[in-house]
This record gives sequence, structure tokens and C-alpha cells, in this order.
Amino acid sequence: MKTVFDHYSHIWPGSRLESLKPILKGVYCLHYPAESVFMPEASKKKSIIIIDGPCDHNFSWFLAKGFEHVIHKEREDFVQELLASALMIVRPETFSKNPLPFFFTGFQTPAEKSQGERSLILEFRESREKQEIKEHLGGFFEAIPNLRFVSDLAMQVADEMFSNVLHNAPMLPGGNRPYAGLPRSEKIVLPAGQKARLFASYSDQRIIVGCEDPFGSLQREPVLNRLVEIYGESHDGRPVTSPGLGMKLMIDNAANFYLYAERGAKTLIACAFLVGGKRANMTAAKHIHFSVL
Repeated sequence: MKTVFDHYSHIWPGSRLESLKPILKGVYCLHYPAESVFMPEASKKKSIIIIDGPCDHNFSWFLAKGFEHVIHKEREDFVQELLASALMIVRPETFSKNPLPFFFTGFQTPAEKSQGERSLILEFRESREKQEIKEHLGGFFEAIPNLRFVSDLAMQVADEMFSNVLHNAPMLPGGNRPYAGLPRSEKIVLPAGQKARLFASYSDQRIIVGCEDPFGSLQREPVLNRLVEIYGESHDGRPVTSPGLGMKLMIDNAANFYLYAERGAKTLIACAFLVGGKRANMTAAKHIHFSVL
């Protein structure tokens, strides 16, 4: 196994390579299936799984083995996702503190005006704000004609993110989730002083929709076990069916999925949708990032 720098330094211009070197030197790339023999000994937290060629497993198989980043070399956005993975491993605060520039500007500070025109951040703390949030988001996407088809997917995912953060994110000190069992129609208000954020942004190639909450209550093992249950394969190779879990809707509809959680501090979930249309997003070759600190 080589570091990302040693294997892929040629794909970045020399003007950027020196600043990226400390990041890329600290992360390893494991090409599957060619380097599968190295999987048992690989540092799971510091390695990126790169699917290169036919693969007989989906992302859940790699997550179950402890890896957190699974990307596909065949995708046009491979270089961007390779760097995103490395940054999430080496400098996770870059992702959690300012996700919009992280996604869209080559991981450098963007021009204020151009990024502002392409981004939307909406704070909320009550379920009754849902319709207003959806109208703001719908209006944001409607102003961009060439995003019309893929924005339908983004709106579905945003709807699920809004409901999920209100019902599942709040947790009491004893570990109880007070709103988890309530109907989606039930009125919910987050605790005083606590707000969630829904954000959206777009470039010429893709849309990002994400949601951030201040609770950090997501627990790695229960979510991972659920994903394996849903996406894992039965003995005859067919997907195992399982009801529920809004995360499945997010993953199925998006081309890229990002989950970042700091225990007791924040959870951030985001999806990327390729502008190419619905088929491009419902591909099996999804980039998956699952980082829980």
C-alpha cells in the first residue's frame, strides 16, 4: 500500500502539491480488488478504499470491516472525492466547520459573492417551520433551470433530513430520544438555545444538500449495523430487505453520501447529486464517507 501522495501526486498541479503534501502523505489508498490482500493489516481510519474495476461487494461490506471512505476510480469526480476523503481523515475540522467551501471550491476559501449566490443556509428548531424551509429551498432550485430534474431528488432528501434531525437527533442525558417514536405529524420543538441547519449549494457539476444538528447523538455501531442489514447481501447475492431508515432514502437517491459525527457536539449529513440527471445519481458506484469520531 502507498500513501495517496506517493500514488497520486501527479494528478494535482505543482502549484498546489506542496500545500497538499502534509495531508496526502498521512493517508493510504487501498485499491480493490487488486490490493485486497492488504485489507486485514491496513489502518482502517487512515485508509481510503478505491474501487478500481469489477467489485463483488457494495460499500456496506467495507464499512463493516472498519473502513470509512469508499470511492470509485471510474467516476469523473474521483480526484475531488479522493481529496475530500484525505481531508476528512487528516483535518476533519475543515469539513465540520465550513462544509460548503469544502465541497465546492477545491478546498480553498471562495470568493464571497460567487459562493453566496450559489448557497443557501436555513436554520430551524420547530417542525412547523418545515413548509417555509421547503419553499425557500424549492425557490432556490427553481431559479436554476438546468438543475430541475436532479433538484427533485434533492428536495426529497432535504425533506427526510429535516424530519430526521427533529425526531432522531435530540437525546436526553440518559440516552433516551424523546421524539423518536412520535408521528411525523407531531409538533416538535428543539430544546431552548438549540438549532439545526439545512444547507444547499450547487456548482456546474452537482448539488449539495446537507443538515447539521448540535447534538452529536449518532452512534456508529447501531447505524452501521442497520446499513449492513439493509445493503448487505444474502447467501444468494440478493439484497436483504428491511423497512425504515431514512438514511437509505438519502443514499439511494444521491451519488455521494457524507456522514460526519462528533459525539455530543454535532452530526452533519450531506448528499451530493450530479447534474447529469436521475440515472447518474442512482448509480451503484456511490462515493461513501462515514466518519464518526
